[in-house]
Amino acid sequence: MQIDELLALIKERRSIREFTDTKISNEEINILIDAARYAPSNNNRQPWKFIIIKNNQIKSSLAEAVNTRIHLIDETIEDNEVRTLFNDYKDYLLFFARAPILIVALYKTSPFLLNQMCTKARPKEFDNALSSELISVSMAIQNLLLAAHSLGLGACCTTAPLLLASAEMKIILKIAPPFEIAALIPIGRYAHPPETASRKDIEKIMEFID
Repeated sequence: MQIDELLALIKERRSIREFTDTKISNEEINILIDAARYAPSNNNRQPWKFIIIKNNQIKSSLAEAVNTRIHLIDETIEDNEVRTLFNDYKDYLLFFARAPILIVALYKTSPFLLNQMCTKARPKEFDNALSSELISVSMAIQNLLLAAHSLGLGACCTTAPLLLASAEMKIILKIAPPFEIAALIPIGRYAHPPETASRKDIEKIMEFID
């Protein structure tokens, strides 16, 4: 692949949130996971696992867990303007359940020895440190998203539902330590052609140190 082809694939990819009911084949799913597993990872630990959910009842249960939390939050909002904004955002929290396939990306928490070393060396900094295992699975997710786009599939990496109901989701999916949920990735055929999205000028995000 030439660099122009690679850049075109990267630049054309979009986050898709509306899907048709067309099924996704197991062969296509295998291609996505194969692409994901070749991502770089910390010390090549490959700390990821991917749960493939086709079952509509399971997807509905996950969405209901999120919806329950939405109602609880809605009851506590006193400002009407804030409530309106929150209601406008609800669909972003629930659309994942409408996709033909839902991939739940998991990552293992950092090894015990590494945690102990970092905590003792820099306890305050470690409290706010981003898990290297989470960074690893994030790179795997990007591989998966690019592979999906190359197959003509729509996908979206969404984490907002986890902010509300990650604990409930782990119970529904029987996810036990050391695994945690990194993201939900709904996948399907485009319901509508993806729209272009603007990007910041490269000069605004780049700094040279000579």
